[in-house]
Amino acid sequence: MFRHRRQESTILALSNTAYHWGSIVLPLGYTVAEAFNGGGNPYRTSYTSGTRVGKPDADTLAVAMAQGHRLARVAQLIGVAQERGLLDTRHAVLGPPPAKG
Repeated sequence: MFRHRRQESTILALSNTAYHWGSIVLPLGYTVAEAFNGGGNPYRTSYTSGTRVGKPDADTLAVAMAQGHRLARVAQLIGVAQERGLLDTRHAVLGPPPAKG
């Protein structure tokens, strides 16, 4: 059974708020092997400390690192697309900006 199953509903509810802000929500999905090792949550890194006080375990930290790397890759791709004129974030449109005049 997955350790983080109760946290999934919280994560999904928080995603709804992010959608209202126009945010990009980047889940891990089951394509990241670390997600299985860290409790099987395909949405985001999550950690349950229970009654303990302290740092997350090594598996949870590995999931967080994988998520950070994935986010950095996607942010880099968005930046490259903007530099090449393929993404106009002012109008949330893919492709070159509309011609003026």
